Amino acid sequence: MVVCLYVTTVLEWGLPLLGAPIAIVFLGSFLSYSFIKKPVYFFSSLTRFYRLRGGGIYFLSALLFGGLLLNTAVPDKIIFFSAGCLVFFYVFPQSRYINLRRLSGIKIYIVSLSWVLITGVLPFENYDWSTPHYLYQLQRFLLIILGTLPFELRDLKADDPRLKTLAQSLGFSGVQLLGYGLSFFIFLLSGALHYLYGVAAYSALVLLPFYLWSLNDIERLSSPYFVSFWVEWIPFFGLIFLYFSR
Repeated sequence: MVVCLYVTTVLEWGLPLLGAPIAIVFLGSFLSYSFIKKPVYFFSSLTRFYRLRGGGIYFLSALLFGGLLLNTAVPDKIIFFSAGCLVFFYVFPQSRYINLRRLSGIKIYIVSLSWVLITGVLPFENYDWSTPHYLYQLQRFLLIILGTLPFELRDLKADDPRLKTLAQSLGFSGVQLLGYGLSFFIFLLSGALHYLYGVAAYSALVLLPFYLWSLNDIERLSSPYFVSFWVEWIPFFGLIFLYFSR
């Protein structure tokens, strides 16, 4: 999802599409997700072989990520460092103090902000910003929140009630209404970007029906594979549409 949204930004704005930044975004996403879900040193429940294999993959990925990041410009490093800080404090500290994840009501916004930094801000680090750039970041922020709602509903029973997630606060029907509202604002922003500034930010519109469809059935969301696989693929459909429409 992160790589697809990053490439979408590059294509929609006609920016250079380079392999190294894509590799950095992919590796950074893999390391961050692994760090949040199961850090290497939490593998104590697995056999020694799986601990070594998991730790080895993580170490090699971190080594490659660090090597590629060293060759990037300073603004790139700052953006990745900022997103990395959000990820770190999203997980730690685990006890005694409160991490970002446990702060009531802000979990989804922390996730969305880190994604915006990587998929929306990073491609423009060498360009002068103007009004359409800021509107595009807002569109991306709202789109990521919309894309996160199926995960919020899936984790409704598993999340700590103290988190006060959107799903816990609004319930299933409330999250559906929020999804419709977000889709409406994303539609307006897409129209403004096109008609006022000539930015063809159409791919977000392609994603809206898929995300709204994913919010239609609570039983489907509880499936072990629907959210983790099919919802993860939705940005890829938008990227395919963008590629062929160009």
